[in-house]
Amino acid sequence: MKLLSSLPLLLTFFRIATPTYFKANGTLTCDLQQAWCYYIQMTEVDNFRVTDDKVAFSGVHCVHGRDANYEIAGWQLVDGFRNYYFEIELSVTHNCSCPRNKRKVTREVASESVYKWRVDYNWNANLTQSGDFVDDYW
Repeated sequence: MKLLSSLPLLLTFFRIATPTYFKANGTLTCDLQQAWCYYIQMTEVDNFRVTDDKVAFSGVHCVHGRDANYEIAGWQLVDGFRNYYFEIELSVTHNCSCPRNKRKVTREVASESVYKWRVDYNWNANLTQSGDFVDDYW
């Protein structure tokens, strides 16, 4: 029983299955003179895509100005079996386009060691007429 109560401490000491804190912030820009909405998401991408983990997301935010500051953060515990890197993707879905279609812009996937305690990203993006057309925000 004493060994079981010490197990979390041992796992942390040897960096086995300890969580990593991910944070992303920046400014999104829409140069069109209109109100616009966005949804930003951070995903840990897996080989088979059906097992992707949503690390953090913003919910849908609507703004009336040109710029919108965002910040999202979340924890990720483990990756796939014998995979020692998180593959982190940031994407933003928005309607800064004419007509007001939804589009999705994705930042290049970044690989981060599962042994890092914290990872910070700063991503600024001009969304005006950018991205692939999509049906929904998420």
